[in-house]
Amino acid sequence: MMMRPPDALGPNKKGDVNMMSRIWHGWTTPANADAYESLLKSEIFIGIQERRIVGYRGIQLFRRNLGDEVEFMTVT
Repeated sequence: MMMRPPDALGPNKKGDVNMMSRIWHGWTTPANADAYESLLKSEIFIGIQERRIVGYRGIQLFRRNLGDEVEFMTVT
C-alpha cells in the first residue's frame, strides 16, 4: 500500500481522485451470524449512509465461515 500525505489528496496529475478505504473486522458465532448480518444491513449501514459523509462511496460486506466462528469484514 502506498500512501500520500494528506495535503496531496485530490486529483493527481492524471486527473484521478485519490480515495481512502477503511477496513473493519468482526466475529460472531455461527448461530448469531445471520442476525449479525441483518443488523449490519438494516441499522448500521443505513445509519452510516444517512450521515451523508463527504467522499463516502458505499460499503462492501464480506462474510466467511471459519467453522466455530464467522468473520465479517466491511470495506468503506
